[in-house]
Amino acid sequence: MSQADNPENEGTGRFPQVSGMRYSWSPTQPVDSHIISTEICNPDGSYSPIDLNATYKVASIGFLRKGGDGYAVFVGARNAYDFGPLLSDAVQDYIVVYSPVAPQIEGCIIQV
Repeated sequence: MSQADNPENEGTGRFPQVSGMRYSWSPTQPVDSHIISTEICNPDGSYSPIDLNATYKVASIGFLRKGGDGYAVFVGARNAYDFGPLLSDAVQDYIVVYSPVAPQIEGCIIQV
C-alpha cells in the first residue's frame, strides 16, 4: 500500500483511488501484505479476480507514473505514454461536458 504506513504520513492515506477495479485491504496486515483481494470490473458490471498473468492498461497522473508516493512499480511500465492534457484540464473538460456532475461512492476500496 505504498506509504500508507509511514509514521510521518500524517494520515494522508497515500493509497490509490481506483476506477474499473476494486480492492480490499487491511491496515493490520504486515507491510506489503495489506491488499487482501483485487478484482477487475467486467463489461457487464460484475467483478472477477485480477489475473496475475494478464496485462492491464492503467491511467495515472505523472507523479505516480514517475514513482511518487513510493509507486516504483510504475517507473518501468511497458508502452508508457507520458503526454497529454493536465489532469486539471481533463477534469474541467469533463465537468463542462457532463455537468452537473453527481459523484457517488462506489465501494471500490474496502477496508477489512
